[in-house]
Amino acid sequence: MGEGVAGWVVEHGETLIVPEAEDDPRVRDDASGKPRSVRSVIALPLRGRKGTHGAIEIYNPRADQMTDYTIAFLHILADHAAIAIENAHDVSRIQQLTITDDTTGLYNVRHLYNVLGANCSAPAATRCP
Repeated sequence: MGEGVAGWVVEHGETLIVPEAEDDPRVRDDASGKPRSVRSVIALPLRGRKGTHGAIEIYNPRADQMTDYTIAFLHILADHAAIAIENAHDVSRIQQLTITDDTTGLYNVRHLYNVLGANCSAPAATRCP
């Protein structure tokens, strides 16, 4: 968080367009120590209902092709990506809730049947209920 262009975008939740990367302290070499030839950067936050989930970075975009329409399209793309991330988190949480008790967090009988069913379908199983 807070490191580099993506870190700044996630921390502040704002789109960042850096037309001249060499003048911006947020654009630096990666952790491997290999210098990158970054001339410009566009970074957009992946903002959803539950906060900022990450950032999309585009390195060395062609400035002559970056119109307002292109930037608006990138914002729509980032919004859809954030929705997909939140939906994936929600589905994962729902799946977890189907096999655990809400109060105790312990596995329920549905999980037991799933585990028994998976073990019984294995070829090495000789006897299953």
